[in-house]
Amino acid sequence: MFGGFLMSWSKRMLSQFGLAVWALVTFSLAVATLLLYWQVVELGARNIRPATDENTVSNTPASTSAASVREAPEQRNVEIYCFDPETGALTPRIVAMEWTSTTALNCRRAIELLLQPPPADSGCQSPFPPETRVRGLYLLGKEEVVIDFSGDITRLGPAAGGSVLWENAMVSSLVKTLSSPNLVAGDGVSIRRVRILVDGSSPGNDFPAHLDLSNAIDVANQPDGTGMQP
Repeated sequence: MFGGFLMSWSKRMLSQFGLAVWALVTFSLAVATLLLYWQVVELGARNIRPATDENTVSNTPASTSAASVREAPEQRNVEIYCFDPETGALTPRIVAMEWTSTTALNCRRAIELLLQPPPADSGCQSPFPPETRVRGLYLLGKEEVVIDFSGDITRLGPAAGGSVLWENAMVSSLVKTLSSPNLVAGDGVSIRRVRILVDGSSPGNDFPAHLDLSNAIDVANQPDGTGMQP
């Protein structure tokens, strides 16, 4: 009888001991899991990039963000001229141009538009030979503009034939384009004279054949677009 009681007591003690060990192991695992969780959270907080990171998407509307608001460049209408190779008459064309704060840059942009062939339905042609480009443009004082054209300007187009009408139209279209008041910025420049260079030098005797461009052209002497005299 005593042996049976002892065996029963031993079983209960072993069972309680096993439960105690299981509880201790479970508690230890729970503590270890909790500590690991806090370490992961802390490490993640340290690696979070600030809100100014370039990959962060801002919820601020573009209309209210000063950095994202950019005014569209101002467009102004200017007159450029094409011509009838049979009569030499100039025809004005209204084109939109991005306006800048300097007269010299406005002049250059207007000339670059002038060098482009007019639309096919315009009924006229560009007075400048194909591939002519502006090598440089600068001001002498506040009244004289100097345009340095590439040598392509001396290549006479087949329709022009190098006639006096073509040369008059080319020079007059340039001068009248540069006289547009919409090219004048707030820098105090007022174009009164236009000087033409070819590849950095004054035009020679061969070009143009009928006009003298060794001196600057007076804008005031171009009243009708064809006022250049041979």
